[in-house]
Amino acid sequence: MKKFITTFCVCLITTLTFAQTNKTTPIITTAFTDSLTLQIKRIAPSDLSITKLVYTSTISADGILTKPLIMRQFGGGTIAENNFVVTLRSLIKAAPAWKPALDADTGKAVEDKVSFTVEFDNKEIKIEQNK
Repeated sequence: MKKFITTFCVCLITTLTFAQTNKTTPIITTAFTDSLTLQIKRIAPSDLSITKLVYTSTISADGILTKPLIMRQFGGGTIAENNFVVTLRSLIKAAPAWKPALDADTGKAVEDKVSFTVEFDNKEIKIEQNK
């Protein structure tokens, strides 16, 4: 009987430790992409050689990106481009909210991780959420 109770407790603790919550993924909003695109056009250096920036961030229950970090940068390297990237990070933090992740059981907004890409191609800017 003691072995059964011990085994049951170990299984219960393991299940609780590794249980996954069901939640929807956060969704990028057009307000975010439009606002950021407009700001990028305003601050981007004329000789921008950066072609792509891949960001990851924690997104709060309010839909705000709290810690946008560059995971990968393609191109760039000048002082002006470095300043552009630093300024872009502060603009991302101040940009309009995303649609936050929702807990499937309660329907309440929850904190989650998100990844997105900003691409620069012939003066066009494309901002997409990564899967």
